Amino acid sequence: MTTVKFDAYKHQVRPVVVYPALFDDKTKLPKPAKEVDGMNVSLHEVLDTMTLALQAGTVNTHGWPQQFFANRKAFDGFLEQLECYDECFRITDEWWDALALLAYGDKGGDEEGFITTAEMAQAIASKAEEDGLLVNFGKKTPTYKYSPQECEEADYRLTATHARGNNYRMDMAEAERAEYDRLSDILSFGHSYFDTTLTPERHAAATAEGKALLKAKKPAKAKTKVATKAKK
Repeated sequence: MTTVKFDAYKHQVRPVVVYPALFDDKTKLPKPAKEVDGMNVSLHEVLDTMTLALQAGTVNTHGWPQQFFANRKAFDGFLEQLECYDECFRITDEWWDALALLAYGDKGGDEEGFITTAEMAQAIASKAEEDGLLVNFGKKTPTYKYSPQECEEADYRLTATHARGNNYRMDMAEAERAEYDRLSDILSFGHSYFDTTLTPERHAAATAEGKALLKAKKPAKAKTKVATKAKK
């Protein structure tokens, strides 16, 4: 009598499929889904499309909801389908990477809190809502949480504080520290959404502007009058 062994096998990665109604394989751009209801458009089709587009680098950080979905109803339908998906099916590694990128801005993400599809749906919805990306459905000219001008202003103002030294934030009063943190959030948003990472030239210009702002804000020193003897 011999012991029965499991059959040997090689792991096969599930292929990511191109759905012509949702993805242009030539331009690598997604086509907005008009609805995601599990019948006309299924969740796995949307997830494959997201994966292909994100892997190709054709997805805008500031406009991805409108790239994948034609309207808010389709976006909400996607979240509803995703929320309960793991009750019957599992998320593949390729899908997980794509969803984490949308939720956190990188593929690493918070793996501990990004396990169930309900957690994934919540994280993606929160990110899109907090960054003001859901107000642009149907708009010819999109608007964002912060404008490029606000991000640029935050850039200069923070450069001004950096000119005072690395420990300047620790010396701030509570209100000033809150403002500093607010500007940091705006600049972080700008780096992600408007590609405002400082080049060496822009950094030099921003530093000069920051120093000028500091100089302009310094209180003028009071002039002391020196008594002089009257000439005889």
